[in-house]
Amino acid sequence: MSEAKLFTQAELDAIVDERVKRAKTKHEVELEAIRDEVVKAPEGAADYEGAADKVTAEVERLKAELAEVEKESKPIIAKSQLLKAGYSDDQAERYSKFIVGGSITVDELKTDIKPKGSKGGNSNHADPGQKHNKGSVWNPFS
Repeated sequence: MSEAKLFTQAELDAIVDERVKRAKTKHEVELEAIRDEVVKAPEGAADYEGAADKVTAEVERLKAELAEVEKESKPIIAKSQLLKAGYSDDQAERYSKFIVGGSITVDELKTDIKPKGSKGGNSNHADPGQKHNKGSVWNPFS
């Protein structure tokens, strides 16, 4: 039978220290390589950052432009809605600011102020624009 080699405590400590030192060095090198990859910016990263800044600025400019267009188009849309509802040009011009301001809708306005020439309102008044059949007589009591 072969005899097992016995180590003194000092020899054992030296072997363990050497192994720990090699493992530590190996891991430090691997860790440094990983850090370099993480920290190192990819080639052209500055170009990407500059492009991102340009895109962000363009988005903000377009948002401001859209807000301005919406602001300018609200009176035109309101006037168009009033004209479509039967209001005259003068009425549409006069009442569109109330629609734009959001204080009233076109339907609410129609209940309070009838469009010129509409058939709503007081039915006791004759409509001068209405065509009558020949031979028919207007009877105010019918």
